[in-house]
Amino acid sequence: MRLAMPIYGKNARRELTAEFHGYNCTDMGGDGNGESTFLDMLNGGTDKYPFAASRLPRSVTQYNEATCALSGGDVLIRVQPPYLIYNDRQYDLGLTVGDKQIVRMGTNLLVFPDGKYFNISNGESGDIDEGEVYDGDIAIRDIICSEGKRVRFYNSSLSMDTIDVSFKRSDGENDVAKVNMYNYKSAFYTEKLDTIPTFENNNITLCYSDGKFYYVQACDFCENPDLPNYYLASNIVWEELTVEGFFFGRSTEYVDLFSITALWNGNQHAKVEYLDNEDTQFNTTTDGAYLHMMPGQVPGDVADNIRYKNDELSLFYKWKRRLLPIFDHVIVCNNRLFGCRHGIPYDGSEPVSKIYASAFNDFKAFEQFKAISTDSWWGDVSEEGPFTGAWVKDGYPMFFKEDYLYILNGDYPPYTYTIIQLRGVAIGAAKSLAEVNGALFYKSRHDIMRYTSSSLSSISQALGNISDITHAVGGTYRDNYYISLDGVMFVYDTAKGIWAKEDDLPVIDFANVRGEMYFLGKGGTVYKVNDGEEHMPWSFTSPPIGYAYPNRKRVSSIRVRIEIGEGDELPLVELSLDGGDFRECITRVNFLDIEGKRTGSILIPILPKRCELFQYRISGNGTYKLTGITKTIKESGR
Repeated sequence: MRLAMPIYGKNARRELTAEFHGYNCTDMGGDGNGESTFLDMLNGGTDKYPFAASRLPRSVTQYNEATCALSGGDVLIRVQPPYLIYNDRQYDLGLTVGDKQIVRMGTNLLVFPDGKYFNISNGESGDIDEGEVYDGDIAIRDIICSEGKRVRFYNSSLSMDTIDVSFKRSDGENDVAKVNMYNYKSAFYTEKLDTIPTFENNNITLCYSDGKFYYVQACDFCENPDLPNYYLASNIVWEELTVEGFFFGRSTEYVDLFSITALWNGNQHAKVEYLDNEDTQFNTTTDGAYLHMMPGQVPGDVADNIRYKNDELSLFYKWKRRLLPIFDHVIVCNNRLFGCRHGIPYDGSEPVSKIYASAFNDFKAFEQFKAISTDSWWGDVSEEGPFTGAWVKDGYPMFFKEDYLYILNGDYPPYTYTIIQLRGVAIGAAKSLAEVNGALFYKSRHDIMRYTSSSLSSISQALGNISDITHAVGGTYRDNYYISLDGVMFVYDTAKGIWAKEDDLPVIDFANVRGEMYFLGKGGTVYKVNDGEEHMPWSFTSPPIGYAYPNRKRVSSIRVRIEIGEGDELPLVELSLDGGDFRECITRVNFLDIEGKRTGSILIPILPKRCELFQYRISGNGTYKLTGITKTIKESGR
């Protein structure tokens, strides 16, 4: 394009920028009026405001890579399955791998969704759910062969002479036959049906002998003169069945949990299958198989003990009726444990949307209804959508959905609740909730929200469109709200109202310990903020310069005054003209005094070529503090 020729001399003027307003990636960002924002930043911070500077340093501690959760308080608490690590001592609570919610109630630490507790005073630990135990029988229902196909039984023990066997008829329909196992190595009988059954590979298993299963590869059926209502099977070809696992059905009045899978052939774990076909994990020992609940699944009444009797596979169990509700999110308030659930409840009945409160001073009691003030409580909510988060603010339990907030009122049951329709916590952003100076911050569907008892506002305009963010974790340090959005760390200075962008660092949990902030990254790496010294890469990128100077004005030069760490190399300066790629800019950097000694700050002159718009990017390693930018603006001719 044709650019106007400059007119030099008295028409030149200078504009100083000495106040920097952090990160702003939108078109609303820019420079002018003595203020400036940055289109992009790496390891930027707001601690030196009004100057721009590098972020606070972090110290790094490498723990076991299995570490999956972090919590704070008086000491740093870590979850390293199966251990809870408190005050650098580990306690085996049988914790599973996965996302955790750790809350404190008195001297007890409660860990969900595992439903475990640990008393920091006396070291006592165990299951929050004590449950009710029932004895019963169990029946083998399915056998899983190596090819993944199933064969079915309905007997309570394989030692019985006659069992019910399901099979596929020649017309493709499923049917059930009574099979006599008396002479199973040579022949067997099956009930006479309208259609003579044909057995396909792995569709039926009839034999258990010497610790092995066998199925019928092929056989012939003929009329049996001694038993007119039965066919006699002959010419049987037996094949050994490699059993990968087998299902156990239950025969109690509780029908929410319909089968248990225990793996065979020496495997040391098993699973449970529920009505919604979700799985959970067992640990097995020589004494039995013990259930470990997993998040997001429907436990109902659980099998507490499964034992194997000799080689006959006679199975016994104790059913443990679950009394602890399934919780999506938990909080502690006024010496009660509160939780919420949207989905199948703990009794396996129809889906619910409920808020629960334990009995006073008893986090195990959720079915205590004596019409007294210390009772437990639950209440239904009718609004659509799952619960997305929970918090305690100003002494009131609060539960969020994406479009609603429920605030519980009252000092004891029966509670009432206030429903507020607002931009609530987004799905997957429950851990973005954090409170700074009396205001609650969190990630909603499209924004970062600031909530107080009297106001609600969005503060994330500078971050651009964050609607596609699926994972958000937040924490606090001093006046700052830290939030990791899909693995990118941002910091909002609540006192100054400005954002900074730090680095790419997926965060699992934040924790505050006696005013100090820690956060957990992947692989068991724990970072402590504002601790030690750190040599970090940094950069800042200007917004497009030129929009603020219409008509015949243009920026002929820029002088950047910046302080860098002692011994750090000189920064790299790059320019982008009219939206092109960034290219290194050769500059004559002044950082020595008249005697040749290095001064506290360096002066970087930038001389852009004639263009409509340009950007600069300055990067380095170590630390920096940007104290001022001076632009020389000249008026061009026609």
